[in-house]
Amino acid sequence: MTALIISGSIVLFFAVLLFSPVRLYFAYRDNKIIASVRYLFLKINILGEKLEEDPEKKAKRKTRKEAKKEKTKEDSEDAKKKTNSIETLKTVWEIVKTCKRIHTLRRHLIFYKISVTIIVGGDEAMKIATGYATIRALVENGLSLLDTLFVVKKPKVKIGPDFMLGKTAADISFRMKMAPFYVLAAGLQILIKIVKRILKNKMKQKKGGKQNEPTAASSQ
Repeated sequence: MTALIISGSIVLFFAVLLFSPVRLYFAYRDNKIIASVRYLFLKINILGEKLEEDPEKKAKRKTRKEAKKEKTKEDSEDAKKKTNSIETLKTVWEIVKTCKRIHTLRRHLIFYKISVTIIVGGDEAMKIATGYATIRALVENGLSLLDTLFVVKKPKVKIGPDFMLGKTAADISFRMKMAPFYVLAAGLQILIKIVKRILKNKMKQKKGGKQNEPTAASSQ
């Protein structure tokens, strides 16, 4: 009886850990990004600073851009590494697309309390009208795409022009939640498929090497 209680408590403990959702809060307002993650009783603040660029970082980025412009030839080894990494990413993406758990993962990633308020301002009426139409189209298409990929719950969208406002003002926030179980299940399935693919390729290489040995011997 005691063993059953202990084993049941352990199962319940891991069930709570795996199925309790991880919640992400993101907000952008007054040129400031706020982001935090909450899991059970823990809360971690990721960002909470104004988007003001450090002049030193700006100068460094400028020098890097100038150095890239001056550099006309690329090393052949770097090019090979890039092509290899692209091929690896393509292979991983093909594996990810075939995983059934990824589709389950997408349906359990929930976006809720989405609030988008954008007031388009500017100096000229024509620019304000064009900016308003562009921003509205981008937001609507973005939310539509998000809804096809994940679960999106009733976003509140308010976009409008203001010909008296000197610049565009935005207030965007949303919350997102996902249980760790679905992430772990999808990750485990992808890992198994990658290992299987690697072993399959190695077997093919070994078979190819064995087939080439008799032909080399007969030519001698």
